[in-house]
Amino acid sequence: MRVRVHTCPQPRRAEHAAVKLKSRLRVYKGAASKLTAMGNFFEDLVHTVMESTLTEEEQDALKAKFHKLRRDVIEDVRNIFPHGQILEPGLPALPDVMEAYATYVNNELPTYLVHVPEKRLVSRQEVKKMYRRDLMAVTEADITKVVEEAAGRSVPTREEAIKALVKGKLKYATFSHRWLERGEPSFRDILMSFRPAGYSKLVNFCEKAAEYDCCLAWSDTCCINKDSSTELEEAIRSMFKWYRDAHACIAYLAEATSIEDLGKDVWFTRGWTLQELLAPRMMKFYGKDWVPLTSSINDKQDVRMLDALSRATGIPHRDLRCFRPGTCDVHQKMMWASNWTITRVEDIAYSLIGIFDVSLTIAYGEGHRTFYNHHQQMRGMGDHGMGRASIR
Repeated sequence: MRVRVHTCPQPRRAEHAAVKLKSRLRVYKGAASKLTAMGNFFEDLVHTVMESTLTEEEQDALKAKFHKLRRDVIEDVRNIFPHGQILEPGLPALPDVMEAYATYVNNELPTYLVHVPEKRLVSRQEVKKMYRRDLMAVTEADITKVVEEAAGRSVPTREEAIKALVKGKLKYATFSHRWLERGEPSFRDILMSFRPAGYSKLVNFCEKAAEYDCCLAWSDTCCINKDSSTELEEAIRSMFKWYRDAHACIAYLAEATSIEDLGKDVWFTRGWTLQELLAPRMMKFYGKDWVPLTSSINDKQDVRMLDALSRATGIPHRDLRCFRPGTCDVHQKMMWASNWTITRVEDIAYSLIGIFDVSLTIAYGEGHRTFYNHHQQMRGMGDHGMGRASIR
């Protein structure tokens, strides 16, 4: 039996390899942040080690495996970081811009969003990485421009101008629709790349979001991890704010064929859609087969659409255009809510959290007690209630 024994390379050979590696390292030092440069350096490292320990046949086999792995890694990184977040060294960044960016992403963006071009879920941390380069490129001139463009309106402070820039870079759309009986893509479905029956609706939503220049989107079917009680509670508490802060809300009325018959759509029977109607500042309605019901960019500025929505809901134009949440006009708001139905009893109260701007402990299983506590609190405050209320 033939036994092959590998011996350590001669000192002079090892010294030569070390000098060669140091030379190559100097060449790549200035571009070490670039993925291809890093790949080339490590390729040289592997080749140097192989030449000192392996036969030519063994080297060829290992090189083939290495090149395949290198190509796979580069492709994976490009898929994960489509916006080129491998940053150029020395790219200037304004500290207050980056601080505002981190604060906004961590505290105001939805927990998960759909990345529109790829139809995949991204977390807040992934979003932060995706757009970091864009925010690092913000200059003092950009901030000054925001302030100057406010001429004739209330002039924003520097902090307000920076936040406006951050929100402009991270525009997202929200989706309002009537859930299917079955087949809506879930959080796990999107993570695992499953495509249930309702996936096509999500694709259409993303296409409309892209028309509003949004690369991010939020849908209540797949962007909430319901396996996490913490994330579910945050979503319920924050949903009104997420719809309000969105660049646009895309509303899909699957049965409507025109403005005249939109009030018959089942969308107006789903309890959660009340806040989805009131919260957004910009909203676009699509009917059957995703045909737009108006030619307006923002249907909340379209008088005919406002007339139709008001007839269907009993909500005045003023509140449809610029609703102000709070504990005033309690009776009127409760009347609006009475026209919507909810599957879970607790959701009767939870769907009103943002409308009344209250804090409510999320605890499924309490049934009618949840709504009773909410209703009693609202009755106690009446139309004279001010500020925020805490319901427990």
